[in-house]
Amino acid sequence: AAPLCGRARRTRSLECRPLFGGAAVREGQCEGLLRPALVEACSCDKGHCINSTECQDDRMALLSSSPDLGNHAFADLPYRILGCLMKEDAAAAEPGNATAPPGAEDRTCVGWGGAGACRGGLPFYGMRSNAMTPYMCFSFCISKGLDLSGIAARGECRCGASPLNAAVWRHKTPRPGLALQADHIHAGEVEGECPLRVARYTGHFEHGGVPLELMDATVEDEAYIDSVVAGRAIEAEAEEDTTPSAGGAAGNSTGAVALAGTQGGWWFGGRDRAGWERPCWPGNCGPGLGPWRKRSSTLLGGISGRWEEYVILEYYFSDEVDAGRKEAFRKAVDAWEKVTCMHFFEAAVQPPAPAVLVTNHPNEQDHCFATHIGYPGDNEYTTVNLGWCSDNRYVGNIIHELGHVLGMNHEQKRPDAIHSYNGHGPHLRVHWDNVDHWADQYTQDPNSYMGSANDGPHDPQVGYAPYDFGSIMHYPTGTHFDTIPMEHGSLTGNRRSLSDGDILQILDQYQCKEKQ
Repeated sequence: AAPLCGRARRTRSLECRPLFGGAAVREGQCEGLLRPALVEACSCDKGHCINSTECQDDRMALLSSSPDLGNHAFADLPYRILGCLMKEDAAAAEPGNATAPPGAEDRTCVGWGGAGACRGGLPFYGMRSNAMTPYMCFSFCISKGLDLSGIAARGECRCGASPLNAAVWRHKTPRPGLALQADHIHAGEVEGECPLRVARYTGHFEHGGVPLELMDATVEDEAYIDSVVAGRAIEAEAEEDTTPSAGGAAGNSTGAVALAGTQGGWWFGGRDRAGWERPCWPGNCGPGLGPWRKRSSTLLGGISGRWEEYVILEYYFSDEVDAGRKEAFRKAVDAWEKVTCMHFFEAAVQPPAPAVLVTNHPNEQDHCFATHIGYPGDNEYTTVNLGWCSDNRYVGNIIHELGHVLGMNHEQKRPDAIHSYNGHGPHLRVHWDNVDHWADQYTQDPNSYMGSANDGPHDPQVGYAPYDFGSIMHYPTGTHFDTIPMEHGSLTGNRRSLSDGDILQILDQYQCKEKQ
């Protein structure tokens, strides 16, 4: 961040590039396309400001008013038809999973090793509808972070990613057969039926990906897309946590280390009480060592002034954290700050413990995790390794990891998740034969938050907190469990935003109280 005419602003660069790859071209060739904001206001109370005596060109301030795609009407999403896949590729355009139900994740291309393009170079999904339209298909694909769409035989919508959408390909060259070939698209009229009509997103990309505001993907969507890209099945759980056999620092990502400490926690209020009968403050109503302890009543710049006190957490980016990961992390931080009394301060140099170290360790590129649940200890750091969470596609996963940092356990580990507990539950039916090495993540933890006793005037939550299928801390159904009732299964695996239950839990654990 740097001051701009007395105002702190964060800047980013802009390039104009061809859709199907190649070097940057002159900016005029992108004339008429929506431009992203290049600067944003920031506060020196939220992060270190770089001193500068020069005032940047005021023209840059105007760029911050560029169109916000998140505010566009749904019918105004920027797209256009590219053309028709040429006839010689018609065989590749045949549905690869013709018996799959509508909206299914077509897995034909996960293990693709054949000649030519898999599914015509649009390897993701296979949503079918007799009323399918190009815009309906495009809207579905862009919501998954995929900028190419196409309608094939029998009204099947499938999705793809261009080279500009490098975040989908994890900033690497796509495996053979997965990328759409530009020279196979016929832009004019074709004789007879078009085997695969292709459309593209015409808006801007941020750090090599579709803007976060356009996406509406679950952790199951992430795992499916990453499976196609990697050429191997990736479980949804692996998007955020590592299996017990993985070893190394990432093995602590499920909170096992934090659970070793029981200062506060279950011992406050006694084992003979239901979870919601123990107090939250100043003790602990969750796993680990309880809440972070530094608090301030000073109104800080850049955040809401609604709270009596703020909880202060300092964090520091290690040198290997790139700009894309930094932006994704800051967006995740903003999600928590907007609705709770948590305040994250971005330090310019590594702060003394306790604090959060944000890393991108070269040996942990396949993992995204936090090392502690809640307060790490007076002389300890919590590490958040962003590795796999490489860009804005994974903001929801980072919000999830910050939930661990603040003291939240996985929702499905609550005592009332798979058993009846003091008149509540069960809410899940676990298929243990399918769970395999993830069994620990479905094992009850008596310290998991379930509500709390009355902590005094204006307590945000008193008594039992309902089980939250839509929590950002809940795993998706997949083949590992069914919800009770079954219709709640579609709520699980949310990585779009914090649920009301998520917000209320942190308000309770930290006794965030609004000014009266």
